[in-house]
Amino acid sequence: MSEIRTKVCIIGGGIAGLKAASDLTSYGIEVVLLEARDRLGGRIFTDRSGLAPYDMGASWFHDTLENPLFNLSRRKSHYLHYNDDEPMILTSSGPVSRNDKLPQVLKEMLRFNESRFFESLDAPDRSLQNMAYEYIHQQRDLLTDTQVRLVPELVRDLELWHGIAWQSMSAKYAIIDHQGRDSYMGSGYDTIIADLEDTIPKRSVKLQEIVTGIERSHAGVRVHTSSGVVQADYVVVTVPQSVLSLAETETGGIKWFPSLPKAITDALSQMSFGSLGKVVLEFSEAFWPSEDKFLCLADPDKATVQKLIPVPWEWPVNFFNMTLIYGVPTLVALLQSPVTNYVEQHPTKAWALLQPMVEQIAQASGSTATPPTKVLVSDWSVNPFSRGSYSAAEPGNDPTDIIVQLSEGLNRVRFAGEHTIGEGAGCVHGAWVSGQREARHILVREGLVEVSDDD
Repeated sequence: MSEIRTKVCIIGGGIAGLKAASDLTSYGIEVVLLEARDRLGGRIFTDRSGLAPYDMGASWFHDTLENPLFNLSRRKSHYLHYNDDEPMILTSSGPVSRNDKLPQVLKEMLRFNESRFFESLDAPDRSLQNMAYEYIHQQRDLLTDTQVRLVPELVRDLELWHGIAWQSMSAKYAIIDHQGRDSYMGSGYDTIIADLEDTIPKRSVKLQEIVTGIERSHAGVRVHTSSGVVQADYVVVTVPQSVLSLAETETGGIKWFPSLPKAITDALSQMSFGSLGKVVLEFSEAFWPSEDKFLCLADPDKATVQKLIPVPWEWPVNFFNMTLIYGVPTLVALLQSPVTNYVEQHPTKAWALLQPMVEQIAQASGSTATPPTKVLVSDWSVNPFSRGSYSAAEPGNDPTDIIVQLSEGLNRVRFAGEHTIGEGAGCVHGAWVSGQREARHILVREGLVEVSDDD
């Protein structure tokens, strides 16, 4: 690549970078987009090697009442599917009876957690695990033995949202209040990536370009890569928070000239990163019930023991029924760290870990499980350019500070991505909107659009 000159250099070809590039290009702004991988999409990747398109990263539209990307997808008549029925809840002993009223008690447990932090803004944070047992101890005389044993395991379903274990999860920021239902992107998220890619000149996209350094000054920014230098008036940095936090000596790490301000580095140190993994299990035929998902709870006696090698029924797993979406005999399992890390490092062991749970699901319909004909495993935690799935809050973390610092940017250096925005944090549409935000910032500074009250 040697040395090239452009108006805006965008680092990262995920949906935030692509949206920024698309919006800038539409106003005639010259861009160069640098992507370390050999493909675009970032943490969006649709595997089309099997019976159906399987999204190994982002799969759903969240906040569908207020999600501009979802509305765009609706207008394009993409295949959208609401798989938000109540799950069948199973333990290693079989399905849990609805008469045990676990969801009702869980609802009260979450309200108990919320009330602690609404009572006082200075209330000390604690882990989700500690919160769950605090509730159980307080309400013990009002709960059945089954509720005492299983509701703490049911709250661990939040692990499969945040991608981290409950003992490492902030209770303060664990509960998710989405605006609207969740819709599965049945057409495959790669269709949205392709639509954005079509709006950007091919000459502007540089794949397999690893950024190693960023020099910033009042006159402009120089971006050093594995094969040259890009000189630009502006830079939009969309690498994941996990990569932004790396030491410059690690693969994907960026050396800053001058160093990032302490306000940003301190904010980065106050946030964590989750690893939500996926395993796709294709079978020759469907042998499970007709529910759209099956939540397998961890065994209570093992739940507090974190082992180096995960064992079945030690961690909750959520299985999604692809038969209802695509008519194919497939289950997709959602995992959390540290299970994700283990399975992604040892993908051939995924079926052995999940098999006992799948067998219990099969028994719920009076059937017998058969071995999968195809197994697909995500690789987010082992990929040096993602190192996990998305931002997550551990006890004591402050997700608002990093959002404030990165959304303000550093003059000509801007930041975008799911970790830089409040509404839609951790979601595709949040990343998309952040890319739109930074493109608009540049367009306003260049006098191509008028300033609004939102700028």
